[in-house]
Parts: sequence; C-alpha cells; structure tokens
Amino acid sequence: MLRMGEIVVGLEWEGLYREVLGDGNQLLMEGAMDVCHRLSKTHRMFVITNGTTHTQIKRLKQSGLYKFFEDIFDSQSIGYQKPKEEFFNYVISHISELIERMHLSLEIH
Repeated sequence: MLRMGEIVVGLEWEGLYREVLGDGNQLLMEGAMDVCHRLSKTHRMFVITNGTTHTQIKRLKQSGLYKFFEDIFDSQSIGYQKPKEEFFNYVISHISELIERMHLSLEIH
C-alpha cells in the first residue's frame, strides 16, 4: 500500500487509522450530554458497536459520555459484527446475566 509515496504495511496503516480515529475532539450533538444524563437516571444504558474496544472506550471517555453506560459491547470483543445474529445473541445473554445478578444481589441484601 502506498502512503505519501512510501510503501506501508496494511496492518500498520490500520493501526494508525484506529489510533487517530480515537484522537481529537469528540464533538457531540447539541443536547446529547443532557439527554444521556437524564436517561441514565431512569434507564440502564449500553453501547453496542462494531467499533474496536480501545477506540470506542477512548472516544466515549473523551466525549464525557463514558460514565453514563453500564457496559460496552463491541464486535472486537464479541467476535461477531452487527447485524449477525450471534452478535445480538451475545449481547442479550450478557445483559440478561447482568439483570439476574442484580436481582440476586437485591434479594441477598
């Protein structure tokens, strides 16, 4: 692959792209922070993305949204991409496990 007149390895280029993707200012739509803040008071919130783990966490933290989400489900960690059924089965089963643990914890206390 050519990059600015030099031959580069595709995997190196992809790594650089992903690193830069997570850098910089993560601009939010007007009101996004407020909506997430209000929803987080009454709803359990999750991120479900085809993005890579490191990049998505970095972007959420830079934007200030990370604190609103209970968990992040990404295709890199799961091993399947949306819209594959296996991706959504994984997410549903893990959210169900979290709900069961929460209920068990409430019953114990």
